[in-house]
This record gives sequence, structure tokens and C-alpha cells, in this order.
Amino acid sequence: SFDTSKVYNMNHMFGRCYNVPEIDVSGFNTENVKDMGYLFSKCKSLYNLDLSIFDTDKVEDMCCMFHENFSITQIYLPFFNTEKV
Repeated sequence: SFDTSKVYNMNHMFGRCYNVPEIDVSGFNTENVKDMGYLFSKCKSLYNLDLSIFDTDKVEDMCCMFHENFSITQIYLPFFNTEKV
């Protein structure tokens, strides 16, 4: 239950969460985020990720966002706007 309404940089926020199988970001407000680089990088046990709530209209950096996610089988991101990336 983080208050992320004023966050503009989520770079490496969950990076290297090696043994975390799930991350619930359903309450995140990402409307001001500009940097999501390496956000879930090296989350080697993460298998499912629902990012349907993410507002990516202002995001400029998504570099390596899912880098080395070897166990992931599903990423749900139906509304990703990559226009500024």
C-alpha cells in the first residue's frame, strides 16, 4: 500500500527481488512516473505480473524493465503507452 502518486522515478524499484514469485502493484498510481527502467529486473522467481493499472503516458525510460525474468510466464499490460519512450 505505497503512496506512489508523487513518484517520478521507479528505476530498479523491485530489481533483484530474486525469490519473490508475485508482486501486487494494483494500488500503484504511476501517472507521474517518467522512469521505469529496470523496474522488475532480475526478479528471477516472478511468474505473473498484472500491470493493467499502470498509467505510462509520461514514461520516457523503460529500458530493461523485465531484464532476466527467467520464470515469468505472463505479463498483462493492455494499456501500455510507449509513445514517449
